[in-house]
Amino acid sequence: MREVMSCAVSSYDRLPKEERKKLFDTSLALGEDQPIDADTLSTAVLQELSRRTSLVIFNDPEGSEQERPGQIRVYEPVGEDFFTQVRICRINDLRTASYIPTLTPGDLLPDEVQHDCSSQIVDGAVQVVCQVRTDDCPGHRFNEEVCLRVLDIEAGNSVVLRGVNYFSTEAKVRLTSRPPATVVREVDAHVFGDITTPVRETNANGDSVLINDCRVDDRITFRLPDDLPPAIYEIQVVVPNITGIASLGPSMISNTEFINVLPASTARFEITAERLGCRKESSPTWAGSDEVGLTFLTIALFPDLTMSEAVTNKFPIFGDVDSAENRTLNRVLFEQQQPIAAIVVTALGHEVDGQDAYDNMITDWKDIFVDLVKDQWKYITAGLSAAGGIAAIAKLGPYAWIAIGIGALVTAGIDLIIALWAPADLIIEDSLGYSTGDLTALTSENYPAPSTSSYVTAGKITVNPQFVDKIPLQYRVRHDYVDHDEDTRYDITYRINRVA
Repeated sequence: MREVMSCAVSSYDRLPKEERKKLFDTSLALGEDQPIDADTLSTAVLQELSRRTSLVIFNDPEGSEQERPGQIRVYEPVGEDFFTQVRICRINDLRTASYIPTLTPGDLLPDEVQHDCSSQIVDGAVQVVCQVRTDDCPGHRFNEEVCLRVLDIEAGNSVVLRGVNYFSTEAKVRLTSRPPATVVREVDAHVFGDITTPVRETNANGDSVLINDCRVDDRITFRLPDDLPPAIYEIQVVVPNITGIASLGPSMISNTEFINVLPASTARFEITAERLGCRKESSPTWAGSDEVGLTFLTIALFPDLTMSEAVTNKFPIFGDVDSAENRTLNRVLFEQQQPIAAIVVTALGHEVDGQDAYDNMITDWKDIFVDLVKDQWKYITAGLSAAGGIAAIAKLGPYAWIAIGIGALVTAGIDLIIALWAPADLIIEDSLGYSTGDLTALTSENYPAPSTSSYVTAGKITVNPQFVDKIPLQYRVRHDYVDHDEDTRYDITYRINRVA
């Protein structure tokens, strides 16, 4: 350890100033004889976590720090005018019935449609088979053809609405239960408006017109009260009228959308890494086979918004990994023992030439840095809990999105250290974040398999999730990892099981 720390200090001293800023928060650059205490470290981590979750929720690192009203895009109605000027375009990224430009049934994504699912025997095997619901809709019936999806969200979790004319930070969200229930709540919200999209544009006729469709990306987030009774609720954004147009009334109210509030889940889940696949090793192949190091870290977010310690799963170096080869993992990464709000599993994989791995002891370096992060995480989580930091962030977005931010924070630190001090190429980087509601839906026969979409990590790894299969109590997905710079393609197959 002394040798590692000595080398780390020397390497840090040789770094250019800009690289140092990437690696360490400048607020932690204390005097040579002044150690960093747990409170100082926790504060710095909270700031970084806030910025990373803000990127996920608001597409802006400053979104959680302070509210920002959107721009006023309002006109004074004349005669019979039924256009909804305050508009909900998306709920947690799913488009609504009031989305503009107007959607057709063919435009809808599978996740935006309500399904009825059941277990059936298909070709001798049990499968979850789903049909699109067309009547008796829990929410909107779209174009008289199909039911739009009503999201299931647990009480206590947060919701993100995206739309138009959230121009006051005093805006609230109104929740009204469907009969026979009689619950009506108005809850505080966090507004972060779109100040980039112009207020007006010139149309084809040369006229100046308002931009008040769903190109605008005002965002408002709110937390469902813990004591909110389970039911289907109408949701509306209520914005104080500060436009100066008296005829619009004291408040402007959005279109009505729906969510289904569920009680907290008591289910238990398990997440397993099944297999590592190499589709294309680094070029050139004549340089010899590559060796792959793989590490997982798992962190749980509990219902009281405290965090667990980081659980590490390290694999021995996989030697001589060639294109089209697989390696069996079969390692349980998460085994739930108590109620959780969300879970994040982070994956880090590095590829090194076999001789370099031996000469530079990449395995030892990586293990030391991962262990240091794991060890310090205990003190960080205690400091964050004492400061109520996670609770403040969790008010702003869904638990799964918060978990992804936590995972990105942890992996970014480890990967940057390894990249600066060890001769390894990043080939796998990922943060899999799930709320208990997500895990329930993934393993339930009552829900279809979710749609998947690609994303790019901070380490410039392109992740392409691919659905494998879904049966009652089990869901399997393969994540393909592509590094275009190194021209590599690896994949890991994950399995999620409901075990209780």
